Amino acid sequence: MIIEVVSPYNPNNDFIRKLSLYDKYKVKEYWIVNPMKKNILVYKLDDKGSYGMPDIYIRFKIQ
Repeated sequence: MIIEVVSPYNPNNDFIRKLSLYDKYKVKEYWIVNPMKKNILVYKLDDKGSYGMPDIYIRFKIQ
């Protein structure tokens, strides 16, 4: 499992480049935590060995 916090300066790095890289290396689970939008996207490998649509968790609190 890999957990990334989105950088406000380069969000495409987490949402596109790293997602593609982790899919290539078959990382079973990848979380993208976005504190600006207060959501978490959770990508999991499906039965075919690729990421489908993420589970989305919204409105979490950072303490």
